[in-house]
Amino acid sequence: MAGLALPFLLPPIRDQQLEYTKYLNFLVALTARRRNAIHVPSKPFDLSINPSTACQLACPNCETGNGTMTRPATNLAPSLHSHMLAGVADELFIIRYFGTGESLLNKKFPELMREIRGKEIFTFMTTNLSFRFTDKQIDDILQSGINLIGVSLDGITQESYARYRVNGEHDLVVSNMRRLIERRDELGLQYPLVEWRYLVFRHNEHEVETVRKLAQEYKVDLLEFAEGYAPRDDPAAPVQRLEKFNVKQAMTGPALDAATRAKNTVMRSMMMRQEFEHRLPPRQLKFRKCDWHYFSSYWYPDGGVGPCCIATDISEDFGHISMENSFADIWNGPQYSDARALFHKGSTSESFCRSCRSKPTMDRFFITSVKGILLNAPSWVLKTLAQDTDRFFLPIDEYYLSNELKALRNFPRAYNGNFSDQVRHIRKLAERNIVMEPHLKPLAELLETPLNLPRRTFNDHLAETKGRIRLVMKKAKYAVNTLR
Repeated sequence: MAGLALPFLLPPIRDQQLEYTKYLNFLVALTARRRNAIHVPSKPFDLSINPSTACQLACPNCETGNGTMTRPATNLAPSLHSHMLAGVADELFIIRYFGTGESLLNKKFPELMREIRGKEIFTFMTTNLSFRFTDKQIDDILQSGINLIGVSLDGITQESYARYRVNGEHDLVVSNMRRLIERRDELGLQYPLVEWRYLVFRHNEHEVETVRKLAQEYKVDLLEFAEGYAPRDDPAAPVQRLEKFNVKQAMTGPALDAATRAKNTVMRSMMMRQEFEHRLPPRQLKFRKCDWHYFSSYWYPDGGVGPCCIATDISEDFGHISMENSFADIWNGPQYSDARALFHKGSTSESFCRSCRSKPTMDRFFITSVKGILLNAPSWVLKTLAQDTDRFFLPIDEYYLSNELKALRNFPRAYNGNFSDQVRHIRKLAERNIVMEPHLKPLAELLETPLNLPRRTFNDHLAETKGRIRLVMKKAKYAVNTLR
């Protein structure tokens, strides 16, 4: 959900203390991942929380909808939610409030959102939105503080919609989506953004262009087309998977257009001046670590801690948060440590992660999060990263984060200023935190050291100018194609 738009939608961190906390944790997490560390001193910066494991629909390829989910249907209590986030909220950039159930079946959902106000965490959720809401309920959702609501609506008629969203009401969902947008604008709220998320199957593929027109009529902020999952070997299944997903411009919308034009951060400004490239990594660089073990965790409303969004069986949990124990007890506990050890040469780890059911998520799930965090990074963070990119990034990042790394390695002299205040602050934080001291001090040293950039030659300037011209031509071509 939010897909390719996420890097551009994340807002910069405004509070200076939270900026230090979040970005220092981010830098330490990158370092731990780079070293394939078994014990991780950092905390997750992108978290998934299931507000509910219940759903009123019966989508055929969903574990909850088809009844194969092993977890009991329950809702997350605000008291447990607060306890779960204690000690990790300040470090978080993102919380994804969705997963195995329908988030809005939890009547306390607005209360969950209000608990984290002031933490500057970008929050988003998906919902089938097939509810008979009162005006007050609409207002409560809008004023809860959620940043983005993704509406699952996979059809333009009841017939095509209900092929997958069994028990859902198409017209009711459309009405609720439009009510959210209209009421938000009446209240003068910046958030939540509203995304129309459309899963494309064989039976609804022909509706794509009509959906684009309706999205403009409904004034949704984002429109995302995603490939709908269905088993390929079952011709009798109610929905059929596409032979090939080839929807052009799968993510569009006025919110994305505005966000991609923004130059309000150092990194955004830098990247607007360079030509973008897209490269796929070679096979030998893939699946040599799992980003879930360093960047995130997957939480259930009963306090269960899953390793990722794929291992949803209750027997696969890495631990259980209760009022008696915290996430910190689990994060570096035996299950997480055993899973991280899998990627060490000669490992004898017996973690069930050895037989991962979705290996692409190991490398790619958090790429858009990292891109967004880098796009908004303050200059002191960029200076630290630019000083020694090999300390923070893996060889596979040269492909998935190629444009960001190119910008870091061309970090302009204009930003190579005096960061003595930031250095002093990091050193003070290190003195107060014995656990983090050995990880924060090297960051202060990197920031303190002058950045030695190679002298730019005439050919460097010429190559940059040519790159800018090619970028302008690409943008012009895209604009012409859009108008057609």
